[in-house]
Amino acid sequence: MKLADIHPFVAYAIAIFHKHKNPTPEINSLVDSIVNGKTKTAVGEEKLNSEFFGDSFAVVDAYWKQTN
Repeated sequence: MKLADIHPFVAYAIAIFHKHKNPTPEINSLVDSIVNGKTKTAVGEEKLNSEFFGDSFAVVDAYWKQTN
């Protein structure tokens, strides 16, 4: 099991850190796969991580925009 499967937000935050520190095509692909991955909700439906964690992902993005 991958970190992105268990904790998509944590995986996203780590991947974005690496994207800003050492951008590579592999990191970009990883970020895309995390954002477009799916997570099951408490009622069993699947949602795109971009919908389920969108606000949290936006906090990470805002942090990096502020620091650059």
